[in-house]
Amino acid sequence: MYQLFCDGALLYDLRNPDYALADLKCELEVNKTGSLSFRIVPTHPMYSAIQKMKSEIALYQDGEWLGSFRALNMEGDFQNIMTVTCEGELAFLLDSVQRPAEYHNTPVAEYFGILISNHNSDVGEDKQFTVGTVNVTDPNDSLYRYSSYESTWSTIEEKLLDRLGGYIRTRRVDGARVIDYVTDYANVNPQVIRFGSNILDLKQAIRGEDIATVLIPLGAKNEETDERLTVEAVNDGKDYIEDADAVALFGRIVKTVEFDDVTVASNLLSKGYEQLASQQLPTVTLTLSAIDLHLVDVSIERIKVGDSIRVISEPHGLDEYMTVQKLELDLQKPENSKVTLGTTRKTLSQTVNEGQRENLDDILGTQQYLRETISSVKVEVQDNYSEISKTAEEIKASVAENYLSKTDMETIQRDFQTTITQNSTEIRMDFTAVTNDIIDTISSNQSLLEEYIRFRGALIELGRVGNAFTAELSNEELAFKENGQTIAYISNQSLVITNAEIRNKLSLGNEERGWFDFIPRTTGNLSIQWRDAVT
Repeated sequence: MYQLFCDGALLYDLRNPDYALADLKCELEVNKTGSLSFRIVPTHPMYSAIQKMKSEIALYQDGEWLGSFRALNMEGDFQNIMTVTCEGELAFLLDSVQRPAEYHNTPVAEYFGILISNHNSDVGEDKQFTVGTVNVTDPNDSLYRYSSYESTWSTIEEKLLDRLGGYIRTRRVDGARVIDYVTDYANVNPQVIRFGSNILDLKQAIRGEDIATVLIPLGAKNEETDERLTVEAVNDGKDYIEDADAVALFGRIVKTVEFDDVTVASNLLSKGYEQLASQQLPTVTLTLSAIDLHLVDVSIERIKVGDSIRVISEPHGLDEYMTVQKLELDLQKPENSKVTLGTTRKTLSQTVNEGQRENLDDILGTQQYLRETISSVKVEVQDNYSEISKTAEEIKASVAENYLSKTDMETIQRDFQTTITQNSTEIRMDFTAVTNDIIDTISSNQSLLEEYIRFRGALIELGRVGNAFTAELSNEELAFKENGQTIAYISNQSLVITNAEIRNKLSLGNEERGWFDFIPRTTGNLSIQWRDAVT
């Protein structure tokens, strides 16, 4: 049951005919101010109490606060029936201005707090907010931002939401108006939106205008020259980065991206590559409309803006959690209410244009024809088995697949088998592949390959049956053995080897100090040559 209060006084209650309203509708949407509209007759007790841009109208459902609004427009008809249109309380942030200022090395939470504090200093107490939860961060949690007489809401949109994502939400805590900046609403609704049950509509939009295959990253401005930092110093003199695969697929699409808070070229290069990776695929946005099952069963949790809800639609290949983006509530005809959910993903499945699709269909048709042709001259027999045997000494598990293909020219048999053997001290896996190509005789064309991996405590051994060489990896060293004797090992940043044969050059040193190169000459002499450090 819905109720409305105007400045704390009852405005609408379905149970009281004196407090009736007409055409009562509300829209709630993430990162939007929201809206509320209704028609009120002159005989209503609160008809003259609603003050434009001043009165606060609060909406409740079953005693739970849903949102607060202010009267934006009021229009009366010939019979003095007033149509009132309201906007949500986030619109209060349009009433304040962020004066010119620079913010350096400022954490997101601190910057958001400054914006709200500046807003509060511009408006009356009835439009002020208390900062609540702020858990959105940037990679360095150190922002670099400018302000220049923009409204507080525009600043939040452009300098936080557009760059860092997240959600701005309001709530009530002990009567105080609290504003949060969060990564998500952190509520998973147990309802399931299901095709054939409560899905009304599903739309898919594919957008390619944000694709970039070549990117020019720009960092913070130099205060003296007003020029932005580039990656030239750490990118072979080039101010751009590119992805060859994406260029081959889409062509050269050059765009710029600004990172106002990045002051180090190497960091700018890393951020540039991260951004480039996210802009190489088209964006697919799924928008779904559904009915809130709470309307037909009050025991089901009602759907709220920002909720994460599982959506299942087999015809669309969809089974994932989507975020409630918008609620369109018809407070007097709940059956007309609608829930809009949305999700955005990157995909390559739509990068094939119509002409390419025709070619792809031709290829698939040819493949199908070949399958049918091959099946007419080939007989396939496949036998799979799994076996586990246990003795007093060990447990052995075997999984095998036998595949027999017969054509009019030859018969080929392949046998793949993996055996896992476990006893009290070790686990051993043996891999066997047997191939019989029957041309003249089986014996002349049979090969056997048997390899194994053995686990003994914290040691792993790799080997091949009949081969004198093995490799062992433990938590202390990597050892190479011949006939059970260690011939070389790597441990504690050192390589120890029994005998070493260097064919060309031996270098001692490092890039910082330089190198001594031992070089054998064609005359039979050994020369030592100094090589400077890399600068």
